Amino acid sequence: MFFVKALVYLTTWLTLVFAQSAQLLAPPAGTTLKAGSNFTVQVEMGGYPENIDTVAIVIGLMHCTGTCSPPSQFMGSILYQGPYTPVSGQYYANYSVAVPSGFQSGTASLNVIDFFMVGASYVPVIDYLNVTVTVS
Repeated sequence: MFFVKALVYLTTWLTLVFAQSAQLLAPPAGTTLKAGSNFTVQVEMGGYPENIDTVAIVIGLMHCTGTCSPPSQFMGSILYQGPYTPVSGQYYANYSVAVPSGFQSGTASLNVIDFFMVGASYVPVIDYLNVTVTVS
């Protein structure tokens, strides 16, 4: 009986921890970005019932050769690194970043790493987000 209770508790706890995730709302997949131009990256963190403390966000752009590497391996050119700064009263933050002027045209991966801590014991969580875009 103790095993079943422990298993239910662990499953519930893991579901809550892994349900805490950021979402990359903009730009959408398939967007064409122009080298040297600014664009907005919108990252959302949901409204959670437990304590959440976002430590940092890193946004990068990586040229894809064949297949795109995941952000857990390569971030590419770092466009932003710093705090998560949500719009007042909202659960999302907008970051105005620029595609480097000499960035190679073609398929690229827009990568976001979000590091945050959840719960009373501050369980560390890292989200890796990415979307495929085209650079012209």
